[in-house]
Amino acid sequence: RILREMAAPVRYERMQEAFRKLLDKTFDEFTFDEFADEFGQDFKGAHRGYLHDLYSQFVQTTRSNSELEFAEIVFQNDLREKLSGLERLIERQPEGSCGV
Repeated sequence: RILREMAAPVRYERMQEAFRKLLDKTFDEFTFDEFADEFGQDFKGAHRGYLHDLYSQFVQTTRSNSELEFAEIVFQNDLREKLSGLERLIERQPEGSCGV
């Protein structure tokens, strides 16, 4: 029982880390230069510093909002309890059988 109680938070942390990696990949693929290109070369050249600040704020706000939405999804779908349920299923499996 104690192992199950410890495992569910670990699985949740792994799920959360996978979500963060997804966000990282998303922002790695949408670079500052791609963001700045949307404003045109003239504006990009003359206002690069301003655009970089804007891009940084955009990334930070989007990441923060996405993490809040992730927490809301977890809450609305009762994912913590579902992970605990998964642990209960694993706990019932015979020793040595293939688990999740």
